[in-house]
Amino acid sequence: LHLISGYLLGGQVIEVAKQMGLPVVLTLTEYYFMCPRLNLMHANYELCVGPEDDAKCSRCLLEDMRRFYYLQEAAPAMADAFWSVAQNAGFARRKGDEVSARRDYLMERLQQADIVIAPSRFILEKYAEYGYVHPDSVFIQHGVNRPQQYHSKDHSHDAEPVRFGFIGQIKSHKGVDLLTRAAKELLDEGLPISVDIWGRTHDSPGYYSRLKKQVAEYSSISFCGSFEGPRVWDVLEAIDVLVVPSRWYENCPTVILEAFKMNIPVIATNIGGMAELVQHETNGLTFALNSVSDLSAQMRRIVTEPGLLQRLRQGVPYVKTAAEEVREIYAQYERLLAKKRLQIPL
Repeated sequence: LHLISGYLLGGQVIEVAKQMGLPVVLTLTEYYFMCPRLNLMHANYELCVGPEDDAKCSRCLLEDMRRFYYLQEAAPAMADAFWSVAQNAGFARRKGDEVSARRDYLMERLQQADIVIAPSRFILEKYAEYGYVHPDSVFIQHGVNRPQQYHSKDHSHDAEPVRFGFIGQIKSHKGVDLLTRAAKELLDEGLPISVDIWGRTHDSPGYYSRLKKQVAEYSSISFCGSFEGPRVWDVLEAIDVLVVPSRWYENCPTVILEAFKMNIPVIATNIGGMAELVQHETNGLTFALNSVSDLSAQMRRIVTEPGLLQRLRQGVPYVKTAAEEVREIYAQYERLLAKKRLQIPL
């Protein structure tokens, strides 16, 4: 059994597979085994460093409820005072017990897997930071296939305007508002840029509506809607720089690898798997979490520093193919099955 992620099936699938004597490979794609909210973010989309204690996690889950969420939003200091007392209340203790039981159960399921595969080194380090250490963990980065009819960007010249692009979910945790605000600053300065934002507009309608109002007077910032998977190469052909302004610890964003496959530099938040892929000043630029001023500064550099875009293109790394990734995974299957055969008594 090779389980990808786990959050849609739960840890039970590992438990049952082991009961049936099946070898199990687990690929970590986010933080399901250590975070009940999946992505190490609080209900208000602030980044969480990790599950230091059960009380912290139970509060985070309870703040999904409207009465507690609005208290935290309206008066954070009052919310802290409330929770210092409420953590001893029955409802908080019950939630804490659920969090504790979940943690113990999923930590055990993680240990039951024979091999754990991680597409980024960061996610292994983050799991290990909070005690989720597996003795047989391997790093296998994603592979990407680019159709032959699409060509990577050359290094010869830069056109105007510089075309920035975003591809992904139009939701707060993806930081699209950071990009729109930074772009508005540059456009107000008269710099020649455009921004194409690709993604479904109905996933978080309130957030999207606010963004649309903020950029209504800026014709150079476009919401382009969604597209079918294979069209990503057409979308990438039309941009010069990809921006990935996520607020959470992305693991190994495929869109960054797809951009690299087209020889497109990336500007990304300097956390998580994004910082692992995007090397500042080499194949892209990074900026501080939630900092519009830093993001706008990096975008401004692309426009105003002669030769910077060409230099970053030259630093874009090789991205393996999907076939190369599969061969690496298949080698783990063979290693595991050989190990299992040696353990079978004669």
